[in-house]
Amino acid sequence: MTDTLGANKALVRRFLDAFSRGDIDAMIEMVVDDYVWQGSDPAEIGLARGKAAFREAVSSFKLALPDCTVEILDMVAEGDRVALRFREHGHHTGTEWLGVQPQGACVEWFPFAIYRVAGDRLAEEWFTDDPYTIKKCLGIREIT
Repeated sequence: MTDTLGANKALVRRFLDAFSRGDIDAMIEMVVDDYVWQGSDPAEIGLARGKAAFREAVSSFKLALPDCTVEILDMVAEGDRVALRFREHGHHTGTEWLGVQPQGACVEWFPFAIYRVAGDRLAEEWFTDDPYTIKKCLGIREIT
């Protein structure tokens, strides 16, 4: 079991390293065909089912914050799940995001995520972002 837990954690690390590099192709190779990526507020932050929808969601995000990187702060594995707390950091220099035109704002927040691993691929991700902090960084005054 320990080897499996270590392999699952290593898979998540590789996945997030690929995200930080902007290597979406590598990320897609690490997920199952019917991968499900779901945020705490699917209407605003994200819900994607399948590789194509996931590619579109990540591509759109990376177009808005092209230098966004992930720093893993805590990681725990149990069974087929890997949970982590991490820091996301980047600059809004690309395309419009959350209704805001890019102005170079530094955006930093500390989300949590749980990944489900199936074999040697990621099958599902649940994450909670911090929309309040993200919107504050972007200069959105009306935060709901």
